[in-house]
Amino acid sequence: MHNFRKQHSTDTTDTGVEKNDYPRATNGVVFGAIITFLAYFFLMMAFCSPYWIESYEETRSSFKNMGLWQYCFKDFIYPNYQFQRKFTGCHDIFSHEYYVIREWLLPGWLMTVQAFVTLAFIIIFIVLVILALTIIRLPLKGVLQYEWLLVRISFLCTALSSLFMFLAVAIFGGCAYRRDWLMYPKFNVLGWSYALAVVTFMLLALAAIIFRRESKEAYEMRGEQKNLVMQMEMQEPGYHPSRHHHHSQSRSLVAFIKVSLADDSVKPRIINGIPATVQETKHQVSIRLKQRDFPFGNGHICGGSLIGPNKVLTAAHCLYNNETKRYRKPHEFVAVLGTLNRFRRVNGTIASDVSSIAYMKTFNMDTMRDDIGLLFLKTGLPINKTHLTVAPIDIANSTMLNGTNCQISGWGKTEHGELSILLRTANVSIIGQDICSMVYGNALYKGMICAGHLAGGTDSCQGDSGGPLICNNTLVGVVSWGTGCAQPLSPGVYSDIQYYQKWIMKHNSASSNVFSLLYILTSM
Repeated sequence: MHNFRKQHSTDTTDTGVEKNDYPRATNGVVFGAIITFLAYFFLMMAFCSPYWIESYEETRSSFKNMGLWQYCFKDFIYPNYQFQRKFTGCHDIFSHEYYVIREWLLPGWLMTVQAFVTLAFIIIFIVLVILALTIIRLPLKGVLQYEWLLVRISFLCTALSSLFMFLAVAIFGGCAYRRDWLMYPKFNVLGWSYALAVVTFMLLALAAIIFRRESKEAYEMRGEQKNLVMQMEMQEPGYHPSRHHHHSQSRSLVAFIKVSLADDSVKPRIINGIPATVQETKHQVSIRLKQRDFPFGNGHICGGSLIGPNKVLTAAHCLYNNETKRYRKPHEFVAVLGTLNRFRRVNGTIASDVSSIAYMKTFNMDTMRDDIGLLFLKTGLPINKTHLTVAPIDIANSTMLNGTNCQISGWGKTEHGELSILLRTANVSIIGQDICSMVYGNALYKGMICAGHLAGGTDSCQGDSGGPLICNNTLVGVVSWGTGCAQPLSPGVYSDIQYYQKWIMKHNSASSNVFSLLYILTSM
């Protein structure tokens, strides 16, 4: 049995998951919905109004104007009609008034335009319904689980509607001046209804581009959204997992263990933990990519520990972009402190930009050697008062003995395989270097320590990288890497704070020095 810490939180405002805690629709989806609504409004006007083409007033032409469904004449005589009949006024194409000349008024290309515009009109209406349900989260569980699919459908439909509108305006613009249709084409000019159709096409194209980007991001988040639904269902009164669910989960877990044990690659690395409390995790930091942190909480990539008023200790690989093979710029990050629920701002939550970063130049992404880094925050702790939910933690200055009981915490992957909404914590034990070297061999370098349980079951995981390993209320390690998560004979590997203490202490930004001095003076 694993020795987990008992939950004893007295703060009930930020330890549960409520409906309001779930992420809202992204700004991109909302913006795309607004553009789609404008496109639908313009299309509705173009669809109903009879000013796709009209005659110049000074020509005194018997043809006045027309739309997709209506023609307007004044004393118009159709030369190919055997009876001398004048057509006057505005009437629908399919009205009895135009029965005798309908074949001339409705050529094949115009019927094609009508079909394209009508299809676009119907499709956009469906898209607006989908977007409205997505934005208002109705039904909540359905939208959270299938948001990626809803946004992708919106993208495909807006792209298709944009194509239909493009074909419609292209065909109409190319055929409107044909002599076998309206006589005296030089007397005519394309009207404002046609212009609205062109604007509709461009707006739909823009909305499709936005939805395409949002659908990609939603697809990447689909697993996390599924985890949100799972946690919601587990909190419902009378929730009892079915026997089939247990069997499926067991099979998935067995498969996951097999894959993890077979994978010898280095992975950034709380499995089988419990919700954390404010008092024991005031130092915990959520490191996020600013560009992705919409809605609040989506941008989380790593953990960190506050070790000074504006100084955050994390892993070097959290600062490195493996795709571009370069370190990220400070302005790409945002650090969030003082909240247990990563999707929720509470009283005292600090969301700070990063002024500068530091990392060991000898860090190697392949070996994970010297995996230690620092972030310096623009907005640190308040100088003149004690913060209720944020406080720095002391770093260790001595080596921990084998078997020392320690704690890990983070928002990383849980036993369900997805990132956690709430900050979670678990107990692990220091594993001696001799035993750890037997497990990892030459992959274990100086500056690395191991913690966990050799039997597996409890560990840090993806999303916990850079987070703290706390022993005796001091920061002993930084989550670095491991083989799989919570696997037997595969303990987590941490950067040893005591080994890197001199490097950590000598690296300070100019603003950090000022913050530290003021913090010390006000604490005396």
